[in-house]
Amino acid sequence: MNDFSPDTFHLIGHKLCPYVQRVVIALEELNVPYNRTDIELENKPDWLEKLSPINKVPLLLINKDQYLFESDVICEYLNEISSISLHPKDPIQKAQHRAWIAFGSGILQLFANLIYNDKSEASYQKTLQDIKQKLSFLENQITGSAYFTSTCFHLIDASYGPIFRYVDYFKNHLNYDLLSNLKRTRNWAAHLRNRPSVIRAVPKGYNDQLYKFIAQNNSYLAQISLNKPAL
Repeated sequence: MNDFSPDTFHLIGHKLCPYVQRVVIALEELNVPYNRTDIELENKPDWLEKLSPINKVPLLLINKDQYLFESDVICEYLNEISSISLHPKDPIQKAQHRAWIAFGSGILQLFANLIYNDKSEASYQKTLQDIKQKLSFLENQITGSAYFTSTCFHLIDASYGPIFRYVDYFKNHLNYDLLSNLKRTRNWAAHLRNRPSVIRAVPKGYNDQLYKFIAQNNSYLAQISLNKPAL
């Protein structure tokens, strides 16, 4: 981890991590050069804990002495140092976007509960309803024809791209539509799904890899996933 180019960041991630995807999308949209190293979560290298106090990815290595952790912080930093901005110019709208990015992080945590923590059908169903409730609340905030608030792509769009990948998993693999009756959210998700930066944020064969990753966990979602054929 000691080979740094003066003009190139080094992103430490995991091939399926949604928070890493957020950073990759921002890097791609801002045209920031970077290298990437993916680690295995079940076999984290010793140096990760030395660099990240939370021992998690993503981790952005800026140079030999400086680094950042936490996806939202990394994305904000990348936006600040770039010649273009992925935030609205209006201060209030910018603050609102940041608030809804945090709201999206709460949705990601609920998906994490489904993958790792919900062992029973009852807890699984409760988390699903919590996700649907949050997505329904989000529906009323979307004002853009393509993205969250406009036809322009912002950091908030980068933050929700990975969320909709999980939504797609439930629809395509489990035949469960979390966006049922959410017309604006479905439209937003469709535009993000086809955005080049969102596509490049995950490896080829992502859907199959996500299926295998979910199925290996001891959760109710893993059990019902195993009863369906691979994607």
